Amino acid sequence: MAWLSPRGVAITPDGALAYVANRFDNTVSAVEIAGNMVTATVNVGAYPRAVAITPDGAFAYIANYDDDTASVIETSSNTVATTVDVGDEPCCLAITPDGAFAYVPNRSGNTVSVIELAGNTVTATVNVGDEPYGVAITPDGAFAYVTNRGDDTVSVIETAGNTVTTTINVGDNPRGVAITPDGVLAYVVNHDDDTVSIVETAGNTVTMTVNVGDGPERLTINPSTNTSTEPVGGEVPSITLQHAYPNPFSLGTHIEFIIPNKSYVTLTVFNTLGRKVAALVSEDRNAGTHRMYWSVAGLPSGIYYFRLTIDGYSETKAGLLIR
Repeated sequence: MAWLSPRGVAITPDGALAYVANRFDNTVSAVEIAGNMVTATVNVGAYPRAVAITPDGAFAYIANYDDDTASVIETSSNTVATTVDVGDEPCCLAITPDGAFAYVPNRSGNTVSVIELAGNTVTATVNVGDEPYGVAITPDGAFAYVTNRGDDTVSVIETAGNTVTTTINVGDNPRGVAITPDGVLAYVVNHDDDTVSIVETAGNTVTMTVNVGDGPERLTINPSTNTSTEPVGGEVPSITLQHAYPNPFSLGTHIEFIIPNKSYVTLTVFNTLGRKVAALVSEDRNAGTHRMYWSVAGLPSGIYYFRLTIDGYSETKAGLLIR
């Protein structure tokens, strides 16, 4: 089967299926990833543009741009369970990490519809900037970042009260937005000036602008930027790698870690190409809290990753160097 102008895609949490919105024939294709075959085609609303899947993988939500709705597909049967009326020209959607709400930017209405997923009803409508387009939610579910392509801003919605708490000026015609898994940074794609704005979420300020290719539309973030504990075998030890402080930084930053037992520890810094740029620790350390200082003399601006490894386990965190 030929897909007619596929637009949005999302993958189920178990990695088994990909759901692809086909905007010109008003369908969604369910692709079995193991064999890369379309196993179902689901009729949805007019001009589907975006897909988001609930954290439990039970439902796929589809933003239908031309009929101002969201189709809710039950993934076990690949049938539309219900259709939710939202605002004018919904063009994206994102689901909170707890699976309780979906946030849907409505481009022509300059609003974001908040859908309560338990009842599939719109419980709030939030006024944002001009022509809202993309949306991403912080890992703790506390904030939704919405790009407004008509006025070159990002609206930050506090999800507890569904109010805009701040507006951030970014590049020209912002489209896609993504947040690092540790919630430290938001990346905003600016379509008309070929850049990406990097926003520090703690202060909601643009800390860096990166030149990219022509007409960027969307982006995704490498999961390795996450604060994670990766077991190789056995139980996960009570090790902790704290966020770098300050972050962003210009001259240097402190990295603190906690280990439960005397162990051989490595703490290594990598750049975005995966190249090691510093080895801060490579020795036996006693149980307790340890704090290291990393001086960044001679290194260019950019994102760097701090990786702590102990007894076959590792944690990684990200930091932003600004010159």
